[in-house]
Amino acid sequence: MAIVFISPKRKQKTLFFSLIAVISLFLIIIVLKIFLIKPKSIPPELVFKPPRIDINFKILKSEQVKNLEVFEGIKKKFNYRGRAETGEIQSGEIITVSQEKALEILEKRGLSQIELEEVEIELGRENPFIIYEGFIQEGELQE
Repeated sequence: MAIVFISPKRKQKTLFFSLIAVISLFLIIIVLKIFLIKPKSIPPELVFKPPRIDINFKILKSEQVKNLEVFEGIKKKFNYRGRAETGEIQSGEIITVSQEKALEILEKRGLSQIELEEVEIELGRENPFIIYEGFIQEGELQE
């Protein structure tokens, strides 16, 4: 009969604990190396280098910029009723930026006792690439 001094289970336990100890030691070294070392100082010009921006102000004097029109705002549609100089009552639609502008345009056309009512403009259409039929420019009247 053979005498066994260390059983196989004890060898496995020893191997298992020694592997855990080696892996733990390895992880501790990595953590100490990564988290406990102070970072190197880097000069600010290397951290962020601002881009060089050149603005060509000569474009402001070009013909394309001189011919630009001022955007007054989103136009609104109004229904109006007013008395003409002849005494007859006229009604229709007008599209302009504001109610004050609509009154001003209608008064220039000779209307008085003007009643304005803002109408909701339908937004969107099926084919956006065709022009609106019957589109009214600012100040044009539609009766």
